[in-house]
Amino acid sequence: MRRFHHVFFDLDGTLIDHFDAIHQSFVHAAQQLDLEPPSYDKVVATVGGSVPVTASRLFPKSNPETVATLFESHFDTVMYDAVEINHGSEWLLQSLQEIGIRCIVFTNKRGDKARAICEHLGLSRWLTGIVGTGDTPWRKPEPEFTRHALRQFSAQVESSCLIGDSPFDEQAALCVGMPCFLVATGSHSFKHLCSEAQSPVYPELHSIGRKVFDLAT
Repeated sequence: MRRFHHVFFDLDGTLIDHFDAIHQSFVHAAQQLDLEPPSYDKVVATVGGSVPVTASRLFPKSNPETVATLFESHFDTVMYDAVEINHGSEWLLQSLQEIGIRCIVFTNKRGDKARAICEHLGLSRWLTGIVGTGDTPWRKPEPEFTRHALRQFSAQVESSCLIGDSPFDEQAALCVGMPCFLVATGSHSFKHLCSEAQSPVYPELHSIGRKVFDLAT
């Protein structure tokens, strides 16, 4: 079994479920701009490339930065209320920490928001660090963003992996030659991920823990 020293985790859809807050905030932005509010399912299927990228896909005729500004102002008011820890997240993070593996959140959520959420939910105690958009000029799946995250934590590609829930995550890993393991707890179903991904797909985090890291549940 391959030995990993660093594991990079996506946040939304992987470790946490923040889709209610994200949906509410895009609905708020749409209402402020007299646009058709997107459905919950459409938002979930569209997220992954940071707020401006998602905004450009949801509202292609609007200025994505304007949408993003309205989104962020509302998100600040609901981000602690409409969030849940995904099943298995705490167990996996704690178990990996206990066997000496460093866990890092690597996300397209804004870095300041990601750090605040992880602290609020109590996940920070098992994390070596958190890297998000706004911390650098890049976002997933740009190779520069992944390389920056690896350098920041002195991680080597051959002893690191990425765990995420979307093709964005897989691309962010494979673009630098890092292995990726996908979990169907977020924006894409198990069937969808299996049909699109080159990387192994698992139904939930306990499966990854058992099969990738040989952890006992």
